[in-house]
Amino acid sequence: HSTCSSWTVDKKWLGQHVLKYTRLSFDRAFSVLKRRKGDIRIIHVKYRDTTKATLETCERVCKLIGLPFSDEYVSILKEHIAKSREKRKIQVEKYKYTLDEYGMTKAGLEAEFKEYIETYC
Repeated sequence: HSTCSSWTVDKKWLGQHVLKYTRLSFDRAFSVLKRRKGDIRIIHVKYRDTTKATLETCERVCKLIGLPFSDEYVSILKEHIAKSREKRKIQVEKYKYTLDEYGMTKAGLEAEFKEYIETYC
């Protein structure tokens, strides 16, 4: 009988494979974007913006895609944000990760995703 707590994960192996998969996904997306220039609308949203300026980010996305940003929606979002922040606070205290434990460095990731960073960030 196996439980999650008895599993071991090679974090460096996992890190390299997630990086490889992410790179492949980005390459495929860039390929489509280059072939269909101007034909596809894309909105790039930084994760940090979804957590630090959630309402503003949602409003920006809604406006860009032509959806209303009503008072009712703002009220729903505020309730969700409050619950999400509490949950995230608990998770951040419970789970701590570093790039190093996954065999990565900030410089390595910046080099790997240089094209994306230069184009969209």
